[in-house]
Amino acid sequence: MKGATRISRTVADLLVLDEAAYGCAFSFRFESEGVIIAALIHAGSVTYGNGGREDTHTAGDIAFLDPGPHPCAGTVRNMEALGVVLDRGLVRDAAPAGAAQADPGVRFTGRTPHSTAAAQLVRAALLFLRDGVLANPVARASPLVVSSAGQTLAHALLTAFPNDVLEAEPALTDTRDGSRATLERAARFIEDNAHRDLRLADIARAARVTPRALQYAFARHADCSPYAQLRRVRLARAHAELKAADPGAGETVGKTAARWGFSHPGRFATAYRAVYGVAPSTTLRFW
Repeated sequence: MKGATRISRTVADLLVLDEAAYGCAFSFRFESEGVIIAALIHAGSVTYGNGGREDTHTAGDIAFLDPGPHPCAGTVRNMEALGVVLDRGLVRDAAPAGAAQADPGVRFTGRTPHSTAAAQLVRAALLFLRDGVLANPVARASPLVVSSAGQTLAHALLTAFPNDVLEAEPALTDTRDGSRATLERAARFIEDNAHRDLRLADIARAARVTPRALQYAFARHADCSPYAQLRRVRLARAHAELKAADPGAGETVGKTAARWGFSHPGRFATAYRAVYGVAPSTTLRFW
């Protein structure tokens, strides 16, 4: 007898999140070169294969697939899972190199995480996307927050699974272009566009270098990443808005934080206090 099948779907930016329970067994087949799929298996199992390889995942595993040009087929057996389908462009833009290449750009070369800790990183990113962002109406309504969470998951996948970008040798051109001038061009662009949903490729394009050269420039001359600089600028904009806001008009710390891409109030407050020496609520009430 077949059990109930339940699927709760949320579509946000360049990703789709499914909370699914399949109370039966069934076979599937799909072709989609433009996406990357990751799922945290809660119960049951899934067996899938393409390109001559087959994998089986059960409760506690991270099922992962970069379909590429090969059709994928498999079988689901009474599976419950939290799954995300990411547009390949989101992962390409999160990569330190390859984002400026033509499609397909990034390719994952393995489906097994580098370590248990790497698998836990992906698990945490999936749960944060679901519980910390998409389940929070204020966070879900902020394009910057949703984009940031999607990029966090993309970074986690690139860190956790073998791929042809992070394993590639640095190019001499990237090393040469990782200059202070590159940093300055990128910093100006970030200052002028911090309110936008910026991706690594956007900043690199504005600085007229590859994404990897951009990261080299920030690491060498600013001791941080481009995204860290973007967060610093957004934190400063949130500070300015809190100083100017009227709490009696309905403005809150949470609304201001979400508007500038900070989805977790506690982490926002910690970062804010570290820079400005007071809680953001103090700035809103008394400045």
